[in-house]
Amino acid sequence: MSRFYVLDYQGGAPGCPAFISGTIAEFVKKEWDDDEPDVVATYRKKKPLELVAKHPSLDFDFAKVHSLFLCSEHLLAKLEGLSASLETRALRVLAGKKEMKAKRFFACRVNDRLYAMDTQRSVYQVMRTPTGEIRSHWVDASKRHYKNVYTLVIDPVAAAGNDLFWSYEACRHIVSERLAERLEGLLGVSVTRTEDYVFPVLGTKTVDMG
Repeated sequence: MSRFYVLDYQGGAPGCPAFISGTIAEFVKKEWDDDEPDVVATYRKKKPLELVAKHPSLDFDFAKVHSLFLCSEHLLAKLEGLSASLETRALRVLAGKKEMKAKRFFACRVNDRLYAMDTQRSVYQVMRTPTGEIRSHWVDASKRHYKNVYTLVIDPVAAAGNDLFWSYEACRHIVSERLAERLEGLLGVSVTRTEDYVFPVLGTKTVDMG
């Protein structure tokens, strides 16, 4: 049976604070933030992006600032030969007023973006209008918009052939088992089976049936 994992940031290692505090260009947040509506990045200047971090030093292979997917060349190398498509931009990382040059960094946007939740086996709460009607998702009006996902089960048919994708329902990056194995040991990487991942709860917990 196919297993899928939530890719998340985990601090604790040297250079990986529990929470990365910093600033990055506002246009990046608007065009590359995976929590924003689906858009195509259009900013194409050659000057690399900059992350100005409020830490004496940084060293990571995967990180999230706001909801941006940031990574090093080491993580990108793990994608070779897999079904994982990213749009990337070079990223300068500055910490302690110095540029971190031990490795190359990138801001990324996952190109594969799926409605892949198994609605019969997952546990969730849909988003509703003030009159109680289920809200449609902004990208595809035929799909529902979810307020909370409590237990995420990925439909292996809907996700077939994808080693890395963005889940519209859960608003998380999802990786296949074979990619999860490759990412083991990378700085800042946490992979948790989707069924075991603990999502934050918005408002009062209410469960809707599939």
